[in-house]
Amino acid sequence: MPTVRVEGGFAIKVNTRGEHNPPHVHVIKAGGEIRVLIGDEETSPSYWDEKRAMATSDKVKAVMLVDKYQAECLAVWRKFNGHLT
Repeated sequence: MPTVRVEGGFAIKVNTRGEHNPPHVHVIKAGGEIRVLIGDEETSPSYWDEKRAMATSDKVKAVMLVDKYQAECLAVWRKFNGHLT
């Protein structure tokens, strides 16, 4: 998975193999992993689900981080999965 950003111990990644809608990223920190819906120019990012347990406070920070880099996350997702939108 290509890494979009690394900040504060979080890594934001996009899956490029067999991915599907809706547009989302995987946010990983200290062995925990959640999926965050990226949203778009009119919709803010939001928590989707948990792949591996992550502290609640880290989930909140992960969504805030995706919000901070929303345009970049969406551009990378569209680069690899744009045909799905």
